[in-house]
Amino acid sequence: MDNISDLRIFTNSDAPLAGNAESPRDGVIGSPRDGVIGSPRDTEELALIGSVERAIRRETHGAIRELRVDATPRAIMILGECSTYYAKQLAQETASRFREGRCLVNEIAVSPSHPR
Repeated sequence: MDNISDLRIFTNSDAPLAGNAESPRDGVIGSPRDGVIGSPRDTEELALIGSVERAIRRETHGAIRELRVDATPRAIMILGECSTYYAKQLAQETASRFREGRCLVNEIAVSPSHPR
């Protein structure tokens, strides 16, 4: 990527990446209050999100709690919690297989004291 200065990265403290608590995964990224005007998802992005989620769950044997994946034409973002850095790395390596030129943002939090 040449310039990602205009890419908005959400962290665990921000609003959900797709939709909100009232209407999860409604097909819109962000909201006007986030300063991001979302656009409807195309089927390719939705299929990519589903594929990444399934692959991470399979490869980590469900070690990532509250797994959330989002994708834009420029980035794939993975969020959740796990108890080991190994699980976080495994999730990242799994998601990286789907990059196809996108940057990968890993916001998985590691909480060693919280067992799977």
